[in-house]
Amino acid sequence: MLVLESARDDFRLGTVQTMQKIKVLHMTPYVVKNGIYQYIFNHLKFIDRKKYEFSFLMQNPQELRETAEYLQYKFEIKSFSIPQRENPIRFCREITEILSDGYDVLHLHTSYWRGFMIEEVAMKLGMPKVIVHAHSSRIDQRDSNEREKQLKIHERLKREFNETYATDFWACSTEAADWLYGPNISRQKIKIMPNAIDVSRYLFHKDNRKKYREKSGLERKFVLGHTGRFEYQKNHRFLIHVFAEVHRRIPSAALVLIGEGPEEAEIRKQVSEQGLQEDVLFMGWRDDVDKWLQAFDLYCLPSWFEGLPIGLIEAQAAGLRCITSSFVTREARITDLVEFLELDAECWRIKIVEWSGAYERKDQSDQMKGAGFDLKQQVKLLEKEYSSKTAE
Repeated sequence: MLVLESARDDFRLGTVQTMQKIKVLHMTPYVVKNGIYQYIFNHLKFIDRKKYEFSFLMQNPQELRETAEYLQYKFEIKSFSIPQRENPIRFCREITEILSDGYDVLHLHTSYWRGFMIEEVAMKLGMPKVIVHAHSSRIDQRDSNEREKQLKIHERLKREFNETYATDFWACSTEAADWLYGPNISRQKIKIMPNAIDVSRYLFHKDNRKKYREKSGLERKFVLGHTGRFEYQKNHRFLIHVFAEVHRRIPSAALVLIGEGPEEAEIRKQVSEQGLQEDVLFMGWRDDVDKWLQAFDLYCLPSWFEGLPIGLIEAQAAGLRCITSSFVTREARITDLVEFLELDAECWRIKIVEWSGAYERKDQSDQMKGAGFDLKQQVKLLEKEYSSKTAE
């Protein structure tokens, strides 16, 4: 523990020198194009960068260096060479060196437990604020054996985790809080931080709808849309199966899929086997999701689980009718546009056909803001939280 003792003294000296700007280090997953990064980047855009400085800690930083956000903001990226489970001693040494660089806030974005040595090191160093932030409610692993293995590890570590490992405990929803913290963390100490968005950016615009439908050959189509990574969690296979049944009854139906991920090739194969290549559009990762939502007629999210899906929040802000899985937390229903359904293909087919007619897209901004999902409001809360102990 001599390394930690020495590092603790260096850390305290470093924080004295950097009080002008609150330095926030985000511990993030290696996959960049997902909801966690969207949450961080959304806030980075509006946070007062004269007072707050964001940095990132991850194992494989190359993909992050290729993002538009990195090119714009040139934030610092710290990396470690090996995960905790492979070499805990080396991992501890690397993390101690990184965390001793005068950071005021460590913000750990977590989906499920695989270890909490970073939290332990940060607390022993005396970092002013160590935030654990729950973003999911299950394990995103298609292989059932591997999923069960990871679940056992998660449940064991959840029983070990307690209030000595962090100063703050956040979650995107109560379901995510229950999943990550269990009974060991007092509910009074858990802060729910909604996955807010820039509501004004998603308001319905007829011109954008017309433009995006025309350039994609969707003018006379009934357009179903989905946004999200091609992973087990999002359940694309179910969506393609349902769409095939819908298309038999509504030949003008089209499906737009926005996102990337490891299961994309498999989904493309499924689409080809159904003979739907001309009717399913794979759009990849997009920076103009707000405009694509204008082109959709119905948003579909058949997830096996979610913490609090940003895509569903965005779709409601765009005035879209939405069908989602009954596994998704009810906290995601901000407007009356959302229908929760069991993952039964016939139920989904019936509802989609029922909702295939035209409807008026209304301004949902008042409801979004009233429910705490307006990003400009949430950024102020985030700034307050980051400052609450670091200024002491």
